[in-house]
Amino acid sequence: MNQEKVIKKIKKMLAMAADVSSPNEAATAAKMARALMDKYQVSELDIDTVNHSDFGQYTQNKRYKRRPYWQQTLAVYVAQFNDCIARISDGHLEFVGFIMDAEIAGRMFEYLLTSAAALSKNIRGCSERHCYFKGFSDQLCQRLKQLSRTRIESESDSNALVLKKIQAVNNHFGEARYRKVKTPSRTFSDSEKKAYLSGVTHGRSVAIHPEVKKNAPALPFSKAV
Repeated sequence: MNQEKVIKKIKKMLAMAADVSSPNEAATAAKMARALMDKYQVSELDIDTVNHSDFGQYTQNKRYKRRPYWQQTLAVYVAQFNDCIARISDGHLEFVGFIMDAEIAGRMFEYLLTSAAALSKNIRGCSERHCYFKGFSDQLCQRLKQLSRTRIESESDSNALVLKKIQAVNNHFGEARYRKVKTPSRTFSDSEKKAYLSGVTHGRSVAIHPEVKKNAPALPFSKAV
């Protein structure tokens, strides 16, 4: 299967992933897209002969003056799952890495945002919605983190490729420097706690890896990478 056919098939999978009426099917589609890409790159990508044209970026159209931290956190884990770097340039979110990886990361992130927006439609109140999105992001991030670790630790050809790709991306774009954000401690209302747990539940329904249950720490990305 050539690159054009692989891209076409992956785009179709990611279009399926955008179907928020079926979150479990969306998660399955995203996993299948990543697995297909891994299979293609193991057989076709010669990591030792890559050049400048093999790298690229996927840029979100929407510009934020200050992007919500839960989105920043989620972007980092989506990027790492797809062997990319997430960064902000002039208010726009970018995924940079090998061209096809960057596109998968960008489209995966967008479908997760779309899912969050659709699933949160019954949450009322600004602070409650913030708590909902935090719970949604925490749940997804932990699963993405676990799945990324599984890919790296697996004994296979794709494992060796993942490690080489990460090094090549870091050499080309510079190593990512993500900063931890301290969340101020405060007492949450019952409605805020309920909203957070609702976000966790919905995050679990679109989970990439259903067996992981712990929350992920906030890890927003730096503006300059």
